[in-house]
Amino acid sequence: MKINNIITDFDCCPHCGGTWGYYTKVHTSGKWHDNTFWDHKIKENTEMIDSFGDTWESAWYYCCECNKKICKRTEI
Repeated sequence: MKINNIITDFDCCPHCGGTWGYYTKVHTSGKWHDNTFWDHKIKENTEMIDSFGDTWESAWYYCCECNKKICKRTEI
C-alpha cells in the first residue's frame, strides 16, 4: 500500500477488491433520534446529524467490507 495515494486513485479496495465503499472514523458529540414512518420505513435523519460537533477524525480511509486501511486522508 502506497501512503502517497489519495482516495480518488482507487476504484476498489486494494486489499479485498471490495467496491461497496470506504469510510473514515469520526467521534462526535451531540444528540439525535431516529424517525420511523408508520409504514415502518426509517426516515433519513440528516437534519439531526447537522447538529453534531466533530471532536476527532481519523487520518485514514478504511474499506467498508474488510475494514482495512486504504490510504491517508488528504484534502481533495
